[in-house]
Amino acid sequence: MALDSLTNSSHHELPAGTSLLNGAYRITGTLSRGGFGIIYLAKDALERMVVLKEFPTGLCVRDGATVKPTRAGIGSRFDLVLRCFLNEAQVLAMLSHPSIVRVHQVFEENGTTYAAMDHLPGTDLLEVIETQPRRLQPAEIITLARKLIGTVGHLHRSGLLHCDISPDNVILTPAGEPVLIDFGAARAVAPLAGQTYVGPRVAKDGYSPPEQYLPGANLGRSSDLYALAASLHHLISGALPEPAERRLAARNAGRADPCVALAKLRPDGGTMARAGFPAGFLESIDRAMAVEPAARFASADDWLAALTPRVVRPEKPVILLRRSAIRTAPMQSMAAGHPVRAEQPAGV
Repeated sequence: MALDSLTNSSHHELPAGTSLLNGAYRITGTLSRGGFGIIYLAKDALERMVVLKEFPTGLCVRDGATVKPTRAGIGSRFDLVLRCFLNEAQVLAMLSHPSIVRVHQVFEENGTTYAAMDHLPGTDLLEVIETQPRRLQPAEIITLARKLIGTVGHLHRSGLLHCDISPDNVILTPAGEPVLIDFGAARAVAPLAGQTYVGPRVAKDGYSPPEQYLPGANLGRSSDLYALAASLHHLISGALPEPAERRLAARNAGRADPCVALAKLRPDGGTMARAGFPAGFLESIDRAMAVEPAARFASADDWLAALTPRVVRPEKPVILLRRSAIRTAPMQSMAAGHPVRAEQPAGV
C-alpha cells in the first residue's frame, strides 16, 4: 500500500485533529493499522507531512487517548516490548542511508511510544507487481536489487535485522529510488548473552524464511537475505513464491522442493527470458532463498560480490625470439644496463 492511502478510522485510532507532543504534530488521518502498531499521516509545526507510528496494538487497548495493556498480568511484557520498540526506533533515528526511511524523532506519550518518520511519496513494490508488472525492465531490476542488497548490508552492519522485508515494505519514490520501511519487527543482529527476544515476531507466507516460522529459532543476516530474495523472485516471476513452511515440510519429508528455482522457471510454457539479466544474477537469488541458512550467502557483501563481474587479467605474453635475435639480445641488454647470460647455439 502506498503511503498516501488513508483508511477509515475506528475506536482503536486517534482521531484526525489530535495534537501530540505539545502541538509538535497534528494527526490528519490513519494510513494503516496492524499487530505492530498504527501508522498515521500527520503534519508537523511547519505544516510538513510526516508519518507517525504508534506502537504497539497487539498487547494494548485505548482508554481515551491513553494506551493500556489488554489485561492484567501482561503489564511487564507490554513494558518490555515498548522498551524494545523505543530502543530500536532510537537506533533507526541515528541511521543515515538514502534507502532507509528516516526517523526524525521518538517520543513517549499516552502511555505508549511514537516515531515520527519521513512521509514518502511513491508506490510500494507490491503494488507495482500487482498493477504494473512490466513497469521495471531487467536493467532496472538489477539496479534495484543491488541498492536493496546494499541497504540491508548497511542495516546489518549497524547491528539490526529488519525481519519483515517484503514488497509492501519497499517504497519506490517518483525518481525510482527504493526505500525500506516498516521496522516494527526489527531486532538486534546479536542479542546479549542469555537474552530472550520477546518483541513482535512476524512470518509472511512467500517471503519469510523457514526459521521465522519456528518458535525460538535464531534469526540472522541470511534470514533478511532470504526475504529480500523472495521479494525479488516475486518481482521477476510475477508469482508469489512458495511459502517457506511448505518448502521445509517437503524437505523434511524427502520430497522435491515445491518452489521452482527462478533460474529454471518457465512461465506460460516458454523459457524465461534471460535477456538483460547477466549470468549468475537469477542463480544468486535462488541461492539466497535456500531452505538451509548455511546454503545462503552469509552476508549482503557476499551477495554483492557474487554479482560483481570478475576481471580476468591476461597472462604475460610469451615472446619467441629467432636465433638471430638471441645472438643480439646480450648486447642489447648490456647496453640497457641489464647483463644477460646467453647460451651458445649448438655447433658454434
